[in-house]
Amino acid sequence: MKKSSHVKASFFNGAIPLVVWLTVLYLPGFVSCRDSAVHFENGIEKVEAPSGKGMVIRIPEGLKKDLLNTKPPPRVTNVGNPEVRSAEGEESPFFINYGISQGLPVNSILCSAFDKMGNLWLGTAGDGVCRYDGSSCANYTIAQGLASNVVFSILQSSDANLWFATSGGLTRYDGYRFVTFTTKDGLPGNFISSLAEDARGNLWVGTSEGGLARYDGKSFANFTTSQGLPDNYIRCLLKAQDGTLWIGTATGGLSNYDGRQFKNYSVKDGLADNAVSNMMQGHDGDIWVSSQSGISKWDGKSFTVYSLGQKFSENKINCAEEDDEGNIWIGTSNKGVLKFNGREMVSYNIIQGGREGNITSIRNDEKGNLWFTTWGNGVFRYKANGLSAVHLPEGLSADDVFGINQDLTGNLWLGLKEHGLMEYGGKLFRSFTSRQGLPDDAIWTVMPDRKGNLWIGTDKAGLVKYDGVKFTNYTVAQGLAGNTVSALMEDSKGRIWVGTFEGVSVFDGVRFTSYTSDQGLAGNNVLSLLESVNGDIWIATHDNGVSKFDGTSFHNYSVVQGLASNTVYAAIGDKNGGVWFGTSRGLSFFDGRKFENYTTSQGLPDNYVWALAEDKVSGRIWVGTNNGISLLRRIYSDDKGAEVSFENFNEGNGYPVREVNTGALFVDSLGVLWIGSRDHGLIRFDYNLVGKLPGNPPELVIKSVKVNEKNVCWHNLSIMDIRENKEDSLARVNEMVSVFGEVLEESVLDSMRDEHKAIRFDSIGRFYPVPHNLVLPYNENTVTISFAAVDPAAAQQMKYQYLLEGYSNDWSPLSNNTVAVLGNIPPGKYLFKLKALSPSGVWSQVSYAFTIRAPWWLTWWAYLLCGLLLGAIFFFFYRNHIRALERRQEKRINLMVATQEEERRRIARDLHDEVGVKLSALRLSLSSLSEKLKAEEKDQAEAIARQSDSLVGEAMQDVRRLLVNLSPRILEEFGLISAVEAIVTRIKETSPIQIHFSTFGTVERMSHDFELSLYRMVQELINNVIKHADAKEVSLQLGMRDEKIVLMIEDDGNGFDAGKQVEGHGLQNLKVRTQLMKGTIAIDSHQGKGTSISIEIPYNQKRK
Repeated sequence: MKKSSHVKASFFNGAIPLVVWLTVLYLPGFVSCRDSAVHFENGIEKVEAPSGKGMVIRIPEGLKKDLLNTKPPPRVTNVGNPEVRSAEGEESPFFINYGISQGLPVNSILCSAFDKMGNLWLGTAGDGVCRYDGSSCANYTIAQGLASNVVFSILQSSDANLWFATSGGLTRYDGYRFVTFTTKDGLPGNFISSLAEDARGNLWVGTSEGGLARYDGKSFANFTTSQGLPDNYIRCLLKAQDGTLWIGTATGGLSNYDGRQFKNYSVKDGLADNAVSNMMQGHDGDIWVSSQSGISKWDGKSFTVYSLGQKFSENKINCAEEDDEGNIWIGTSNKGVLKFNGREMVSYNIIQGGREGNITSIRNDEKGNLWFTTWGNGVFRYKANGLSAVHLPEGLSADDVFGINQDLTGNLWLGLKEHGLMEYGGKLFRSFTSRQGLPDDAIWTVMPDRKGNLWIGTDKAGLVKYDGVKFTNYTVAQGLAGNTVSALMEDSKGRIWVGTFEGVSVFDGVRFTSYTSDQGLAGNNVLSLLESVNGDIWIATHDNGVSKFDGTSFHNYSVVQGLASNTVYAAIGDKNGGVWFGTSRGLSFFDGRKFENYTTSQGLPDNYVWALAEDKVSGRIWVGTNNGISLLRRIYSDDKGAEVSFENFNEGNGYPVREVNTGALFVDSLGVLWIGSRDHGLIRFDYNLVGKLPGNPPELVIKSVKVNEKNVCWHNLSIMDIRENKEDSLARVNEMVSVFGEVLEESVLDSMRDEHKAIRFDSIGRFYPVPHNLVLPYNENTVTISFAAVDPAAAQQMKYQYLLEGYSNDWSPLSNNTVAVLGNIPPGKYLFKLKALSPSGVWSQVSYAFTIRAPWWLTWWAYLLCGLLLGAIFFFFYRNHIRALERRQEKRINLMVATQEEERRRIARDLHDEVGVKLSALRLSLSSLSEKLKAEEKDQAEAIARQSDSLVGEAMQDVRRLLVNLSPRILEEFGLISAVEAIVTRIKETSPIQIHFSTFGTVERMSHDFELSLYRMVQELINNVIKHADAKEVSLQLGMRDEKIVLMIEDDGNGFDAGKQVEGHGLQNLKVRTQLMKGTIAIDSHQGKGTSISIEIPYNQKRK
């Protein structure tokens, strides 16, 4: 057993007597086990079962012996009158202490206040103020801008600003920076004692030397005795429910200000003392006035004085507060805390060690917790949470309680390790020790049976039965396995099972039957006993695991089969037939087939499980550990099977329970858990009184944001030249001291700005320096978010879940972790969603949005630019390909045209050189022929000659026209305009068509090839009209416009459907030539309505 050297010496160092296994009586037959290795030791058949099923040991039928025939009868002693001993007082509630070890900067606290988020603000006597949210304490001093480190009063005004009354002036904190007001700003004094806000939002400031001041946000208006105050030393202020202001002074009593005048009250009016310490108004409107002469209550008409009287010897009252039930809690200067219920005063010494506490302030939060600040002892919290300490009678040590049980009448029985047996009826203790006949004053376990007897396990005197009249003592002399009795259990047949350090015995009312390791028991050092729902007896041992006895055989289990540890302190069965074992390495559950183990990793408060207890009504299973108690829940579901959770109660979450003594857990008939604790003796815990009302959800806040796992001073990044902005500079200093613990050098800040120059955000949060709408570059994509549910009383019990929307749709498992590290986040927009679950089952939610900016090569404009670039490249190659095709086509066309022109020139030369010469020669021959004819044939010959000459002349004219068309010399000599005019002149002479030619602009001479192409186009246009249009009038225009040669022709002929492909008309040649010259052609023609053709050719590309 644990807890004392005496226990270990008597339990583990005692001699083990020889227990003869021939004492086994009336044992049934054998149990078979397939696939098992069978061997014999000392005549006992042992079957090694397959892995996971333990060792089965069969006990022979014939090994029986009636021990009572050979053993002496037990010793019977009449019980003397028990000693009636009263406790030190009623069950005392626990006051939870918070001090330097919990993060407070100092233990001397002068004042306190809660802000709108639920944070507890504490004003200290020399170390500034601190904000406590339940998980951490943020300290603010003159380094951040506080006027002084001595703070007397704290107030949060309706605009959420925090005001601090200090010994060096008035300080305002808006969540970003501290601003101080002194006499230079109009205050009547710098020693500020108290603060209050009226219904209009005016701030009232009490000073120790200059009276009262009212601040309207712009200036101070001061009030002193000259305006009607009874004293200029103001100690406290109170805004009453009727809107008036109450002023408590150091020597002049009270004053009430209604906005027009002061009405003063003193001892003459019934006040207890003119030196007023504090004021508080209850829910019923009564005002309680604290003083050094007691406490006074003002009901609107008169004062009633409550003196502490002789019971408390002194009346020095510092403060008062009302709880949710209407009780008035009073803080004294040297007598701790008093509770006044309207009839009587009850005193509580909240400081351990019997020291008297100086209470400086009391605050009641929204969840009913009372917070007491003290001088020199930090802060104490009280909540009616069902946990209370039962003061043991004087002389008993705190760690004395081991065995706890309840008899049929409802009284508790306590086994004490050094002081015998105690019966507790709720008010008084009845003590049984050796003086009353108890054979041993060291008791380890107690158990009432169904008949009303109480069975007592002692350290050295064996087993004792108490029937209300006498003690009957059984030892090894009567057949008990050992005299150190560590465990007791009554089975379903009414037999008493006794666990000792030398084996286990079963008593049927007549005789003992004992089992040791010789009969197959896993180990002789027995710590716990259990009968399961199917009648099996489970025996837990030290160092040797557990045995299951089915009446015939022992089935032994150890770490080999999956048990968490071979040292098992406690065993308990659940309503489903499973068995739970408390071990030195956590909790084990056996479902009949396999073990499941639970440790701190699964939520246990500690891996040493000393005790287990079951609430028979609710089925709750309680676990006692080295670090408090835990409520075990095993929930079954079809999809997930069995899920186990633990609700822990220890110092970490405000329940001052630490080490539970071995086996010292018991649930009484009312469902109340009784705990034997090393530090607090006997503890009573009513789980039904634990604060389970939903209440308001706690404020869930994002406290800080790190980038790439580094702290960032966000105010340092907000503007580039922060040194020019005084207010932002103060905010930056505040953030640096709060986050980094010091004011960073400018070189460090400059380096930080340079490192994070790509970060963008809109603004910074108030009270918590968190950037809003944060945008991070792609290479700063690890975001660490710290968060907390603001609940000073229960922050440690909060559970959190989060997910990163945009990255994953899965919520994280519930845990008490308050930091989320989100690493290697890809570019995108994200929403961090956070949920907190309070101990009362209320959820809070908050979210935080941020963006990871993509690198430039992954942005939309980069994709667009890349697309445009690829498109441009494609277009470049495509255009080059088309141009190459065009050039090849152009070459082919040029070659074709050049070939055509060359052929024309060749034909023209041939016609000129051969046909023309021959025609000329023929003409000369005909001329000479006419001269040589006879006279009689001369007339006829001349006629023939003339006719031939005419034909030859016509042929020569045709040849000349053909020559002009094939190779117009006028074009080469005089240019395009002259050549076109020559064409028009010939048509006028030879055709009935009326053609009108005009020019516009200035058409200069161009290259021969360019002019020839234009000339051919004019020829084609005119030929089309002559051949196909059947026109009477034609208008032809040639000119220069916008650096383009413009050629237009219009006729009144038949026209055609320009939308259909028309064969002939020379249009294809026109289009080819126009395309070749990079020009455009427009054709407008309708059947029966003539045709209009316009051609535009860029002039500057071919300009000569």
